[in-house]
Formats: sequence, C-alpha cells, structure tokens
Amino acid sequence: MKSGLIENNKPYMSLLAVFLIGLITGYLFFAEQKPMPASDEHSEHKEEVAQIWTCSMHPEVRQYKTGKCPKCFMDLIPLDKSLDSGNPAVLKLSDAARELAEVRTAEVFSGTATRTLRLPGTAKLDETRVKHVTAWVSGRIEKLYVNYTGIPVIQGDHMAEFYSPDLIAAREELVNTAGNESLHKAVIERLLRWGISSQQIEQFKSQKVQTDLVTINSPAAGIVIEQTAREGMYVNQGTRLFSIADMNRLWLIASVYERDIQWLRYGQSVECEFEAFPGKIFPGVISFISPVLSAESRTVDARINLDNKNGQLKPGMFGRVTIKVSVGSGGDVINPELAGKWISPMHPEVIKDGPGACDVCGMALVPIESIGIKTNSDGNLPLIVPESAVLWSGPRSIVFRERSKDNGLYEAVEVLVGARVDSGYLIYDGLEKGDRVVVEGAFKLDSEQQIRAGNSMMSPSRDTSLQEFTQLSPREISRKNMKQLEDLIKSCLEISEKLAADDLPGAVEAAGKAHEQMMALDPAAGSFATAAAPMMPILLKIQASTEIAAARENLFGLDAVLRNLLILVKGKLSFEIHENFCPMAFDNKGATWFQSAADLANPYFGASMLKCGSTRKVWHKENQ
Repeated sequence: MKSGLIENNKPYMSLLAVFLIGLITGYLFFAEQKPMPASDEHSEHKEEVAQIWTCSMHPEVRQYKTGKCPKCFMDLIPLDKSLDSGNPAVLKLSDAARELAEVRTAEVFSGTATRTLRLPGTAKLDETRVKHVTAWVSGRIEKLYVNYTGIPVIQGDHMAEFYSPDLIAAREELVNTAGNESLHKAVIERLLRWGISSQQIEQFKSQKVQTDLVTINSPAAGIVIEQTAREGMYVNQGTRLFSIADMNRLWLIASVYERDIQWLRYGQSVECEFEAFPGKIFPGVISFISPVLSAESRTVDARINLDNKNGQLKPGMFGRVTIKVSVGSGGDVINPELAGKWISPMHPEVIKDGPGACDVCGMALVPIESIGIKTNSDGNLPLIVPESAVLWSGPRSIVFRERSKDNGLYEAVEVLVGARVDSGYLIYDGLEKGDRVVVEGAFKLDSEQQIRAGNSMMSPSRDTSLQEFTQLSPREISRKNMKQLEDLIKSCLEISEKLAADDLPGAVEAAGKAHEQMMALDPAAGSFATAAAPMMPILLKIQASTEIAAARENLFGLDAVLRNLLILVKGKLSFEIHENFCPMAFDNKGATWFQSAADLANPYFGASMLKCGSTRKVWHKENQ
C-alpha cells in the first residue's frame, strides 16, 4: 500500500525537490549580497541632488533640476561637475583640455631687473674742445699756412702771417722802454693780450726779427674745421680767422623718447655701435640730459662722451645706443657702479672717486647721491613675471595663477603691475614669489572662463569689474527688481551670520534660499542680474559643503561678487550694510565680509575669534 502511494506521489516529490534546491540556491546567492548601508543611500540621494543643470547658451543659469532655460527656453543640460571649481575666478581644466589649450606656466621670481633701452644717435663735436683763432688787433693777412679746412695742427703751429701797424708800434715801444721797467712790463702785458706768445716777445726784444709781419700760431692741437681768413683780407679786431676742434673725444647725441626719459641718469654707462664698424662696441658715459623736450620730435637729447683717440669716429655718423638700466624693487633706477663717487653739480660729466674741485669750473664736488642718483637697492629684489603672463583690459591687469597642477585649477588674479623690464613686468601686488602663472594659453583660459560664465576679463557683458558697474545708474532698476535684489542680498548676509555662529546647516539653508532667489530674478533686471550671476556656482558650492571650512572659503568669493552688486544698488537700499575686513583670514592674507549688524561677527573664525577685524565702510540706505 505504502509502496503504491509512494509510486503515485513520485511526480509531486520530484517537483518538491526541485523547489527546495532552487530555494536553497537562491538563499545562498542572495546571502552573499550585502545590504546597502543607509549612508550610501543617503550619498546616492545626495549625488542626485548635487547634479546641476545649466544652459549651453546661457551658462550662468544653473539649477538642481532639469527644465527650460528662463532666458532662451532651451532644454537644460547636465553640468560637468568635474570641471566646475565653484569659484567664478577659478577655472578647472582636464588634462586633455590643458593639452589642447597648450597651457604653459612659469614661476614668479625675484631678482635683479634690467631694462634695456635702444636709442638712435648722431656723433657730434665736443663743444668744450673747440677753439677759435681771432684777430687780436686790426690788420691785413699777408700769408696763409693753413689754407683749407681739415688740416691737423698741433699747439704752436704757424697758421698765418699778419701785418698790423699797431703790432709794429708795440714792438718798437717794447724795445724803447727796455730801461723803464714799469712801462716795459705794461707793453709786454698788452702784447700777451693781443695773442703774441712769450717766445715771440723775446724775439722782439732781441731784435732778431726785423720783419713787419707777425706769425699767428695755433693755440691748441686739433683739426681745422673752419677757415674764414683769406690772403690779402683786412680784418678788424675780434674777427674769427680759424676754428680748431680736438676730436680725441666726441659727443654722441642720443634721442630719448618721452616714455624712456624716466630711465636716464648721469654717469650711466652705455654701449654705442656705428654702421662703419659693425660688431665693434664703443663704450661711453651719459654726461648730460637736456632739460627741454623738443616740440617737433617729442624727444630729449642725452649727451654721451665717447673716446676717439684713434680718430675712427667722425662727426655726423649715425649710431645706435644701448643702455642697460638696473631697476630696484620700487621701480627706481640704481647705479651701483657710482657708489661712493663725487660729481660736479655744474658739470656732471666730471665724476671723481673722492672730494675735490671741478676740473672745468673749480666748484666743489658733491656726493653723487645728493643729486638724486641711487647707487644701491633697498635690499628687496623685485618680483617679476614674464611679459606674456599679463593680460591687459583698460586699467586692470590680470594673470592666471596655477593653483594646483594636478587638479588643473587656474585662478584669475588682478595684479598691480610696475615697470616693464627685459625679463617681464615688475609686480607690486597680487602675487608672491614661487607662484606659477600661465605664460602661454592665457587668452584661451579667459575665453573658456567666459564660456563657463566666470569673471572673464575680456567679456564686458559678464565682467564683474568695478569699472563696468560704476558706469550704470541705480535708477535703471524697477521697484520690483530692487526688492528681488534686496532679498538676495539679505540671504547672502544670512550665510555670513550663520558661519559667524558656527552654524553650517543654517549657512547651507541660507545658500539654498539665495539660490532660489537667483533663479527667480527677473531677466528685465539686465545688468543687475548679470552682476549677480557669478554668485550661482558659489552658492551651489556652499550648499554642497559638508565642512564649515569649505563654506567659509567659498564665502570669500561670494562677498567679492556681492560687493560689485552693492556698487550697482548704492543709494537704493532700504537697510545698512557694514563692510568689514579680517587681516588674519586665510593665513594672514586677509578677507572682506558683509553684515547688517554694526557689531563685528567674523564668519571666517566664528566663536574662536568673533571680533577679529574692523569696519572699513558702511553702505548706507536710501537717501542717507
């Protein structure tokens, strides 16, 4: 009986066995799968919330959910968060983007700065080495020994024979007064004043010379550059007969453009080159700088002394002048080679190693530093960036600083630029030694930043510079739009207040409220809405903050945008705002924050240093 029952139920038992095997297998399989922790579910949910949607045509539009762009009604697209730095001044590039943009960086360095000037010039005679031969008394030129220009002469060479009745009378008087010492001495002095040499006077006394002619001798060595005397010519006292120039030293007159005048100093060493002697350097020294600017050429003449003892250089030659100017940390010109020297205040070409008298005028020499020449730096070497690193836009100068090479972060930094030197530009503020700045690809970075709705330097429509905002009138905004902006500003102030109270959840909530108000801004607000647009990525970053330090770091960027917005609505606010500054924030770099209350409440340090800082400005309410 049992055997039959079993036989009859055999199909059912087979099915039961299959079911049990499947159940056991399924249990063993699913038992190996660990349950999803609650924190992961939360993270997954948070990741979904953190997804940002933007418009490809209006990248300043950002929100947490998909939809239509409020400006052009195009479908929003997901924002690539890996390339979003959260700061409108910071741009993040992927490795591929960096390679395509051909971005290259260089280090900001400090060192000796040199500014090289290249100026045109013309060789001329040294005016202080030109002598004139004149007729001391009236008479007639009987014979010329120097009868054309260009003849070289030495001191004492005969130049002309001269007949003068006055000289003949004086010669006879000299002989006749030999027994009267006082009269004899007076005659000698008169002859000396007439240009008669002592040697000729002695010949007159001895009566060795019986001729009626007097020889005119050269008073100095040089080249005869001018001759007006002619044989048989009758001349009066004071008539110029010859001009003699000593060409052992020449002047090179360099034309200095207005922009280069600031770099010139007495005593600077220069290098000169001439077409006639390619590759040869003629050293010289600046001996004079004209105090007058030429109205025709808009240049100033700088005089350079050149040695020409071998006679290679000729007056009238065109030259090229190279001046290497040493520049100190404050942009001052320094001349270390003149340290300890003494100079003549009237003839600055006279420079000596110690005190003494001027060789030209006899004035006492003075220390070279007393006439404004700096001979040493203040000890601080200037900061220098390569020329290609600086982007210019009106009064502003911007460089892209590399914040992290590994993460591809580049920050647009406004810098205070000094003088241009050979190795780049002097930087007075905005950078530190060791910073790396973009020297190739900076314009591409600026274009990319503009596309991402950042603080583009080259895009006036999205630029948050003070220059643009101050050109707009607060009266251009309607009451409705002004109310929207005030609500947005209050929410931003609330973020600061919550961080000052060390309340991160409160700051995140306030950032969310500000984000919603940003999205609700009326497009009719125009430039006001554009000014507020850079807040969007910063607010999203604060919303996603899990550490209060990260929120405080993003507050700094938010307040920079807020200040530009306050400039626009200046005089139209219904409440006061206090602009404060903390010098110790961010490793003593300092940071600004805004709050409505008069009592300081530092959001960067919270309770640990709540009162650190000072009020710099009060943005008054309407009609105040």
